Amino acid sequence: MIKNLVISGAVSLGVMTSALAGPYYGGISYVDSEASTLESSGYAITVGRKLNLLSNFETAVQITYAEHGDDDFLGDDGETQLNGETTSTEYAAIIAYEAGFAKPFIVLGYEATDFDFSTAEGSSSIDDDGFYYGVGLDYALSENLGLRFEMTYDEFTDDTGEESDIETIRLGFIRNF
Repeated sequence: MIKNLVISGAVSLGVMTSALAGPYYGGISYVDSEASTLESSGYAITVGRKLNLLSNFETAVQITYAEHGDDDFLGDDGETQLNGETTSTEYAAIIAYEAGFAKPFIVLGYEATDFDFSTAEGSSSIDDDGFYYGVGLDYALSENLGLRFEMTYDEFTDDTGEESDIETIRLGFIRNF
């Protein structure tokens, strides 16, 4: 009787775990970004939904919120000490190819970035937005858990018309629900 109860419990747990492996995913990752001479590191939280739009490819849409860190740096004049904090929200589409445990993908998206900085005289903010693209790889650790590596390149034009480019590398965990 106890043996049957243990077997029934194991089968039920297996069915429930498979049922949880739905079309949604979430992840957390370490973020390292570089723009001109500025470098920052922080974290990103991603949530997404898989879509079956193309045969032989996995498609998905996702939203990511990233904190790029709090950095001290010198202003354009080379003397003014600044402290800056950058956050971003990204909306993206992913196209991936299932290749066993590894899933290479491309990402195309739109990013809105807020750069808040302060000096001894006061504080200010610059809002940038633009498109980004990149490549990545999801590596399955189990049925529902994996490692995600991603490299993206962002092209921005700020409120004053100044263009800037940001290269970002992310490494983290991704979980299917």
